[in-house]
Amino acid sequence: MRRYWQAVMHPKWAWDVGLNGRPHDLGNISAYLGKPTGLEDYIGWLANNFDPSISWKDLEWIREFWDGPMVIKGILDPEDARDAVRFGADAASKRAM
Repeated sequence: MRRYWQAVMHPKWAWDVGLNGRPHDLGNISAYLGKPTGLEDYIGWLANNFDPSISWKDLEWIREFWDGPMVIKGILDPEDARDAVRFGADAASKRAM
């Protein structure tokens, strides 16, 4: 049902991706990929460019350099939400905004 509402609310996207088969586009990393051919290109880039050892302590480090609002997205566990705020986030969101 969620996908249905996404398609209704974003008809151009639904037409391009759902009906024409265009690859999903992650706009914030597309410039680094050149011309991706599919989702596996994005997954490969993410695997090669993100450090899996990142921790809440890294959030404290980021906060040293950034004094603007900081929202952590994708928090699923209440304890993680508390940790996000404890380590410097202004807010936490269960899903992407």
